[in-house]
Amino acid sequence: MAKIDDSVKKKVPELRFKRFTDEWEERKLGEVATLSSSKRIHLSDYVTEGIPFYRGSEISTGGITGNQELFISQEKFDEIKEKYGVPSEGDILVTAVGTLGNLWKVDSRRFYYKDGNLIQISKMQVNSDYFLTYFTGGIGKKRLLDSAAGSNQKALTMVKMREITVDFPSEDEQKKIGAFFKSLDDTIALHQRKLELLKEQKKGFLQKMFV
Repeated sequence: MAKIDDSVKKKVPELRFKRFTDEWEERKLGEVATLSSSKRIHLSDYVTEGIPFYRGSEISTGGITGNQELFISQEKFDEIKEKYGVPSEGDILVTAVGTLGNLWKVDSRRFYYKDGNLIQISKMQVNSDYFLTYFTGGIGKKRLLDSAAGSNQKALTMVKMREITVDFPSEDEQKKIGAFFKSLDDTIALHQRKLELLKEQKKGFLQKMFV
């Protein structure tokens, strides 16, 4: 990670893990990551099956494609990948219109996404799990949403997002924080799946018992 200028404002959080005592530093998002969007995909590029094409709705549900509606061809995907690049595992996508500020950390699946609907954060100088945690709640989420532009229908823009300030600790503490909250998210997801299974089981029992 690049050395931070001494004049940069520093902060210390109220709650932190033991053994970490260094002050947290503050930088603009555009200084610690690259923000970009996708290339335009036209209506004529859609096909009935192929590479999933995500909008904000898919990203808001973690890229779950059970009801996937849009696709582009493998040939179109390969063309875009060769000319412009596609999201890489570990990048973060942010919903920029409609429901603002939902985030998804890209996994190993192949997909492309709609320009204007999503903003891609890549080449991060900050741990990606920490980044994800920072913008999911607290001051980070507030700063993200406060950066939205527009009067009637607000939207996130790369210009405004690049100016958002980000508070972050040392790389070791970033990893510790990111791993901690990822573990919580995984536990929540596990219990949610169990809850859905129990609901379906209950529904089955009711249908069989009260014919």
